[in-house]
Amino acid sequence: MGSKALPDKCPLCGGIKKAGKTTFTVDLGFGVVVVRDVPATVCSQCGMDWIEDRIHQN
Repeated sequence: MGSKALPDKCPLCGGIKKAGKTTFTVDLGFGVVVVRDVPATVCSQCGMDWIEDRIHQN
């Protein structure tokens, strides 16, 4: 029987996930693009972040 992480708990450390902002960086091979202040869900303990599909598809 597998265990599922609660949506409000970080699957890595068990910390609490909260709304916040992150920096998204991508290396295109010929240059790097950095986008700051991207809305995301951020773990208050380890800092891991998740960007929702609706955000990164715009």
